[in-house]
Order: sequence, then structure tokens, then C-alpha cells
Amino acid sequence: MAKIASGGEERIDKVAEILAASFHGDPLYTYILHDINSPKRKAYLPKLLRGVVAACVLNGGSIIEVDDWSACAVFMPPGKKPDNVHTLVRAGITSTIWDLGMASAKRLIIEYPAAVDQVIARVLTKEEIRTGYRYGVIMCTVAGNRQKGLASSLVSYVQDLARADRRPIWIEAPSLKKAQLYLHLGFEHAGIIVAGKGVVGIDGLTKARGEGITAWSMIYRPRHDEGSTRERPRHDEGSTRERPSRL
Repeated sequence: MAKIASGGEERIDKVAEILAASFHGDPLYTYILHDINSPKRKAYLPKLLRGVVAACVLNGGSIIEVDDWSACAVFMPPGKKPDNVHTLVRAGITSTIWDLGMASAKRLIIEYPAAVDQVIARVLTKEEIRTGYRYGVIMCTVAGNRQKGLASSLVSYVQDLARADRRPIWIEAPSLKKAQLYLHLGFEHAGIIVAGKGVVGIDGLTKARGEGITAWSMIYRPRHDEGSTRERPRHDEGSTRERPSRL
């Protein structure tokens, strides 16, 4: 069985480093930074990702890793979002925005989240929105460790938490292949998100009359007859103090 651990601020730098190596060609982040040149985009991606992770964690999110960082993810707990002004300042997002310019900031903080919220408003019930849902902000499996079921183990862990408190999980899959993985794990397709249409291509790079980037919204709703079947993993023994999962 995969070893899974969850933590917070002490993990920010580690997960940001892993994400930066894995997300160099990610369409969403390429789209967010598409109007700066490639060398600068590559240089700023780690800083941007660290800011995103820090904003999530400082507002209650959890960093989850599998088998000594072979796969990792950031999840927000029900009722929490990373986009309040105080959190963004503490996370260093404001200084990143200053460096990257307002166009990139608008895409990161306003345009893409607004596109997601439109789909959420159509799919979730008023009660689900009121009581909250878990939100998968970002997830990756390190190259060389794919096709081993690590992402499935991570998602199954979060599903156990969802079954315990009967809250949905919302994730955006960046590709049809990832969407199929979530379908296999009991998620349902909730709608397609398109951003940057007419401005960028499917890879997120500038393209006149481009198709835009696409994400597949996925939702998991625990059934009343489901129960947790997995042993809850211990918190990371390397942490300086014990913290329960905040998902």
C-alpha cells in the first residue's frame, strides 16, 4: 500500500520545487504567462507556483504526498478558498504580480477562477455550495513514477475524507486522459472549461484565433451507502509538530 502523508507550511518549498519541474509545459500556467517570453516564463513559473501553493496552505489547504514525494497534490478543505487579499499578500503573490504584470495576474486571479465558478454554479446544489466542497488545486506525479497507481492512491485518500463528512470533491482534469482516470475512480464529468479562446492555442501559447486551453471539470459525490475502506495514513513523521489533515 502506498505511504501517504499530509502537512502544511513546512512542505511549501518542497512541493513548489516538484511542481515547477512537472508543470513547465502545463497549458493553464503557460496561458497565464503566455505574453512573456519563454526564458522569462520558465524563470518565473517556480515563483508563481510557490505563491499559489502558499496562498492555499495559508488559508487552510493541505499538501499531500505519496511514497516520498513520488506524487503530490494541494487540496482546499470545504468552505475555504485561497483568494482573500490578506492570504495573497502573505503568500507573496502580490510581488509576483508586480514582476509579471497585471495581464498575467488577471488571468490567474480573475479570469480562470471565474470560468471555474460558472461551471460550479451550474453543477453543485445550493446546499453543496453552502456547506462546502473539497477543491483539488493542483496535482502531479513525478516523471519516472507514473503508471504506478500513485495518483489513484492519493485521490482515494481524499475520497475517504469526503466519505467521512459527506462533502463533494471538485477537480479540473487538464486532459481527457486524466479525466478518464477520475471517471474510473468514481468521479462524474461536470462540464468543460475553456480559457483564452481566440488568444492562445490548446498548449497555452499565443495563437491568433486560437482554440484556447481546455480543462475537464470532475465531481465526486460520496454515496450514502459508502464507507471508508482505507486505513487513514499517519501524518508526516518529519514534521516539526503533529497536525491533523485540514482537508
